Amino acid sequence: MNRDTKNNYSVFDTHCDTLCCVRDDGKSLNENDCHVDLKRMSEYKSYTQVFACFIDPIYKTCGAERTMNLTDTFHTHMQNLPHNVKAVLSIEGGEGIYSLSALRNYHRLGVKIAALTWNYSNHIASGALESDENRGLTDFGKTV
Repeated sequence: MNRDTKNNYSVFDTHCDTLCCVRDDGKSLNENDCHVDLKRMSEYKSYTQVFACFIDPIYKTCGAERTMNLTDTFHTHMQNLPHNVKAVLSIEGGEGIYSLSALRNYHRLGVKIAALTWNYSNHIASGALESDENRGLTDFGKTV
């Protein structure tokens, strides 16, 4: 699709892991080889992107710190969005949600979507790749 054709389309993409790429690899959100960048997004009539704070299993024990770092990366890079680009912040996996006050603070920081689990269990719910007889939400997960 060429640039002129793209200008006729609006996009609403509900997930990308670009924040991790930008944070971990020192890439620019303006232009990169990750899932998406502002240059490519601005080629469309309008473009809304949901940016995930993905907590890779290597960060499971420091999920809250990782979530805060990715939230900070989001805000640092979203200050000068092109006029046709919108961004939504999400959490992919509840490893960083250790209390209701943490959840409320993430919302204050702009998190609008939270997936409770990914492939592995956390203190909120069972993960998709794990099988145990106690699958589902934990007591804390029910509160969340």
